Amino acid sequence: MKNLEIYKEFYFREIDRKNELNNIINIPIIIITGIISVQFYFYSQQIENSLKIYLEVLSIISALSILYSIFYLLKSFGNFFKNHSYKELNEMNSIYKYERELIKEQKKTADAESLFLEYLNEQFSDCASHNFLINKTRTEDIAKSKKGIFISTILFSIIFLISIITMAKKTENTKPIVKPVTTIQQPQSVLIKNSKQTKETPKTNIKRSN
Repeated sequence: MKNLEIYKEFYFREIDRKNELNNIINIPIIIITGIISVQFYFYSQQIENSLKIYLEVLSIISALSILYSIFYLLKSFGNFFKNHSYKELNEMNSIYKYERELIKEQKKTADAESLFLEYLNEQFSDCASHNFLINKTRTEDIAKSKKGIFISTILFSIIFLISIITMAKKTENTKPIVKPVTTIQQPQSVLIKNSKQTKETPKTNIKRSN
């Protein structure tokens, strides 16, 4: 009975591993989608011709790395649309019928139980071994895909920095030139009203003499 528990543990561990591998593909897809989207955005901007050649070379290498990563992601997830053939235990109805047949065939119930236990050990062992090999291959493919994503991420970081620097320089060059404000005051016009200015003449006192 102890051996049965060990085989069961291995069997269910491989089933859990299968589910983990099915879910782990989401993160690489998000990273690849983000890298491609941001690269398209930067290439929609105007970049200096002197840097354009270097960016194109880096982009080609990055694109090849992404294709490499996608190839192994598809291989790990769907085996190129062939799907992975995992083994599972027979349906419980079949197992129950086999147990009843053993009890009828064997004279002793202990012998029937021993044979049935051996059958279960064989079933768990066969399924766990088969599923282990599939999970191992899928894990290796995921590791190869991560290498491609790692290389692409490094190249993307370089492209990102170059693009940011180029866009910053372009912004500085396109800033409008502001003329300095002069502090010389212009003469203001003075409105002069036409008015007659009369000077008061001093009155003279003339005395007449008789």
